[in-house]
Amino acid sequence: MAKMKTYNVNVRLGGNILHSVPRNNITERELYLLSQIHGSDAIVDQKEVSEIDVSEKILDFQLAREYGRGVVERNFSKALVGFDDWLAATMEKEEQALAERMEARSNAVNVIQEVAAKPAATKPTKAQAKAAASTDNEQSSNSNDDDDDSGDDANAKSDEGAAAQQVTME
Repeated sequence: MAKMKTYNVNVRLGGNILHSVPRNNITERELYLLSQIHGSDAIVDQKEVSEIDVSEKILDFQLAREYGRGVVERNFSKALVGFDDWLAATMEKEEQALAERMEARSNAVNVIQEVAAKPAATKPTKAQAKAAASTDNEQSSNSNDDDDDSGDDANAKSDEGAAAQQVTME
């Protein structure tokens, strides 16, 4: 691993001032490569951002993937040994990650469709709510009557006793 500075820059494509593209967090090696592709005056507004630890070999592979193997090999005067195997493994990992994201997205869509397919709980109309409330009140008063049966029996016996007493007095 090597320490390498990163930069934010504007790249004038082909050196043309009317065709500038911002590039953020690019390494010194990419900066060199862009100046070779677009011209030495194409890199403007260069600002150092940070310093990172990076494998020069992996960085060259990444640059070759973005700009082409031949461009990197010519500009850095070296053969990219192992690039094909690295590229195949990298693409396989990316395809697997993409498949996992697509499966997760499909599962999320299925859940949404299941929820949407279920009938929504409807809010009762005012008339239905009033009818339900009166039914609840009737049940509540009936249950209160049931609880008070012993008192009603006592009152009935008391009324019978009073009536019998009246009969005997006459």
